[in-house]
Amino acid sequence: TLSSVLYLSIMFTNANTGWACGEEGTILTTTNGGTTWTAQTSGVTVNLNSIYFIDANTGWTCGVDGTILTTTNGGATWTAQTSGTTNQLKSINFVDANSGFACGASGTILTTADGGTTWTAQTSGTTNQLNSISLVNKNLVLSCGASGTIRLTTNGGTTWTTQSSGTTNDLNSIDFFDSLNAFCCGGGGVILNSTNGGKIWSAQTSGTTTNLNSVNFTSGDDGLLCGDSGVIIITANRGVSWSSQTSGTTNNLNAIYFINSNLAFTCGAGTTILTTANGGTTWSGLITATVTSPISGVTYKEFLRKTEFSPFIVTKVVIISATAGQME
Repeated sequence: TLSSVLYLSIMFTNANTGWACGEEGTILTTTNGGTTWTAQTSGVTVNLNSIYFIDANTGWTCGVDGTILTTTNGGATWTAQTSGTTNQLKSINFVDANSGFACGASGTILTTADGGTTWTAQTSGTTNQLNSISLVNKNLVLSCGASGTIRLTTNGGTTWTTQSSGTTNDLNSIDFFDSLNAFCCGGGGVILNSTNGGKIWSAQTSGTTTNLNSVNFTSGDDGLLCGDSGVIIITANRGVSWSSQTSGTTNNLNAIYFINSNLAFTCGAGTTILTTANGGTTWSGLITATVTSPISGVTYKEFLRKTEFSPFIVTKVVIISATAGQME
């Protein structure tokens, strides 16, 4: 519904500038560290599952029906790219303005060497849905997905090889943050770690059986994960131990982004966007979001009420007709 947006992905290029995307073509941006969020016009009404920027201007988002959009002006305008597939795309990631990958349903993996002007399908070797893709460079890439699937390429996707995850649980997110180290998380509280470039994976103790949806490391030691029912867990020792945090929400959290050891953002169901400035000791909701509805060009503004250490709750929705200029 208009008053409850499902956010599926969030990322920042610095402490101030970030984007979130989600259902019905929603894209939001902030330039003040999440104090205020402003809607952007995506031009689509399908769910957007993943968003990635290489700097404050250049980014991509992907979603249902093979949708890929790009911007070169921070999202002031978004332009559709031809993906060559109608499969749902779950994740998109770039290493620079030219080299990127996307993955999704039925084992789909796409790559581009020209910023998405052309996308080429690769042979992933699986028909399982691939939920997440992460790049160290244009050659070294990991993807994970349904039924414990992990795929690795060391040659830019010319060949993809199966890696044993040791689990049949769905794997929802992967973070390949240097040439040796990677983390993966998924259903039933699964956390996996590799220290040899994704070839061997070991299970870690998460302390939860709740589905984990997103993992992000800001350095070799500091990492955050989020999941269903408002679960957030953190490590400061590369996963030797994980501890739970109080998010203040029971909404499912779908994505998390760790900017530095103190500053992080997470987003999810029920118009939830949360932030921490103290490494997760406390999480709080953000102030306001002005959202453009993808339905018939109608715009509306959500006024959100702050409760301590809790996400904002929608208290009023104002809908203004795009054609008549009347409040409804």
